Amino acid sequence: MSIQMPVPHLGADTMEQRVARRRMSFAEYERLPEKPRHEWVDGVALIMDAAFRKHNRFVGRLTAVLIDALPDLDVLPENSFRMTLSLRVPDITVADPNSNGEKWLVDPPILIVEVLSPSTWREDLERKDKEYAQAGVDYYWTVDTEVQMITMRVNVGKRWRVEQIVDKSNPDADIKLGHYGTIPIRLGALFR
Repeated sequence: MSIQMPVPHLGADTMEQRVARRRMSFAEYERLPEKPRHEWVDGVALIMDAAFRKHNRFVGRLTAVLIDALPDLDVLPENSFRMTLSLRVPDITVADPNSNGEKWLVDPPILIVEVLSPSTWREDLERKDKEYAQAGVDYYWTVDTEVQMITMRVNVGKRWRVEQIVDKSNPDADIKLGHYGTIPIRLGALFR
């Protein structure tokens, strides 16, 4: 099945705002305060403004759905994932409770969810997706809150294959996450 990749529907005038980039070592990065939110990629800290309320509301609602649907897994909002050349902080991470890493995950998560933001959508769709696939993350979902669309991908040979798109034309779906469980996605409830 071939599914065309969606293009984010974010205002063009705000696409590159609110991310400061600062070159620093990982040791310097580790000394940064917890807030504001930040990630480290190949020697550069990406320091981001706080997410908008709409973004946080969606993350909270989807986190609750994932916790209910996947009770044997860790569902972690804003939990760090350390890869070879980067440390990312996905909006939601679903991991095996026995995976390595207390401060940040070092074993690949089962699922990563990124909610596209005006300031980070390029990172989410053009850079993070490649990093996550290469690191061995099983599933990667991106959410466009402007058009109420969730794009669900599965890792096949360190490349993403779009498995399903849930949007206004297909607002309800039961998503099977491998042998881990089935997730009931109801756009009406997530975006109310």
